[in-house]
Amino acid sequence: MLQIILAALALIGNCGWLVSGKKYRQEVRAAQAEAEQKEFDVSKEYVKEFRENIAKPLQEEVQKLRAAIEAVNTCSHRDECPVVDRLHEIK
Repeated sequence: MLQIILAALALIGNCGWLVSGKKYRQEVRAAQAEAEQKEFDVSKEYVKEFRENIAKPLQEEVQKLRAAIEAVNTCSHRDECPVVDRLHEIK
């Protein structure tokens, strides 16, 4: 009889361990998902800041440079212009 009681207690104890292990794994998965979401949010914010502070101003400057280079063709001083000569060297 004592063996049956000990076996039952061992079984109950193991069931509790299994349940707590399952709960622990769920908590770990939830924490991992939360960490991945935070990493995604940080990456998203970084891309937004990069576009606003670097890419957009750089694109505006490139557009100004293109407009200035295109305006060279209509300039009356283009034949003697050292900037145009320098641009031809770069190509």
